[in-house]
Amino acid sequence: MIKPILTLSSLASLCVFQAASAQPTILGAQRSIYAAAGGDASYEQHSDSINSTAPFASSVSACGASVSGASGCADASQSSQLSAKAIVAFGSAGASTTTDATDLEQSVAHSVMVVRFRVAEVTRYRLRGSISSNYAGSSVVLFHASGSTVHQFFESLSTTEFDESGSLAPGEYELHALADASVDPSSPISSIGASYQTQLQLGLPCPADFDADGAVDFFDYDQFVRCFEGSFCPPGQTADFDADGTTDFFDYDAFVRAFETPC
Repeated sequence: MIKPILTLSSLASLCVFQAASAQPTILGAQRSIYAAAGGDASYEQHSDSINSTAPFASSVSACGASVSGASGCADASQSSQLSAKAIVAFGSAGASTTTDATDLEQSVAHSVMVVRFRVAEVTRYRLRGSISSNYAGSSVVLFHASGSTVHQFFESLSTTEFDESGSLAPGEYELHALADASVDPSSPISSIGASYQTQLQLGLPCPADFDADGAVDFFDYDQFVRCFEGSFCPPGQTADFDADGTTDFFDYDAFVRAFETPC
């Protein structure tokens, strides 16, 4: 079994205490869904929206028809929750239409989420989820209020999964999620759709804070060694520090490097 390679004196010099973390602040949110479709015989549109931080869960659908008997339909949905610790959203948009119908209008649907938030200090985050599209458009974008992009994902004809983490510098940011579908009778594709699911976690603990007490110190190192040797692991923790499915020297090395790096 691999034994600790740091002395007590060197451990003392590596202790890094985290200040009480300031919570990220949600500054505003605009979330909406919309669906419309129609022809010269009937036209229908429906929408729903919210401009607060309250949970939002809604769906709309619309269908229209032409004198010739052609028809088109659209639907959109969204379920989203916001807090200082996490922004979670699921959304979809779909549209269909009869092809080659000159008296039929476009079928349109979209699901949009925009959340603006501020972090007062360097804040660790994790952004994960997926976007999917079938001849439509879906995207998830995280960017700084200055316009600089942190992460951007876009899909028009496939599925993309993402899982990114890092630290945000103090400032204001926006998280955008969009599913958009629009089709008209001139298109050879009669039915299209898009969806997104995303979760942005904010204020994650420092990786080396193994005992999750808000400070990185000797106790974290001691707890990791005990876990690594198989005697005890704090609740929710594992000695597989690099998450590769095995516990070995690489996990020990990864923890020491994290322990030596202030968050």
